[in-house]
Amino acid sequence: MIAVTESRLFKIIYYLMEKGQATAPELAEKFEVSVRTIYRDIDRISGAGVPVYSVAGRTGGIRLLDRFVLEKSLLSEEEMRDILFGLQSLAAVQNSDMEMVLSKLRATFQMADTSWIEVDVSRWGSDPERERMDFNVLKQAVMTRRQI
Repeated sequence: MIAVTESRLFKIIYYLMEKGQATAPELAEKFEVSVRTIYRDIDRISGAGVPVYSVAGRTGGIRLLDRFVLEKSLLSEEEMRDILFGLQSLAAVQNSDMEMVLSKLRATFQMADTSWIEVDVSRWGSDPERERMDFNVLKQAVMTRRQI
């Protein structure tokens, strides 16, 4: 039971980080618990040192401080490696800006360069510039939630 509660607490934090804010009834519905349980969870989250607060009123809700970030220790070493490998794969079809992101994450994760194997996802005879343009169009559509 404790693992389920801890898992829900992390999910609430991630949800608030993604959405910005949520009401207690919204969180209760999302996580299939009572509103009272959500308020207890928020108290536990706050007690753990996470800067969570609530705003009353029609546009209010439960929020995290704007500058709140999770410590890297919340990611396992395998999860950090998976993130880096995923970004390396993206770097193969996207512009060089990805190298800077990879460099920053390696420093944050305190991991050495993990590019001991390079995956080339391009096809022989393909046009890399055209593929980058197509990829950027698809990425923009996903980011703006637009159907293509």
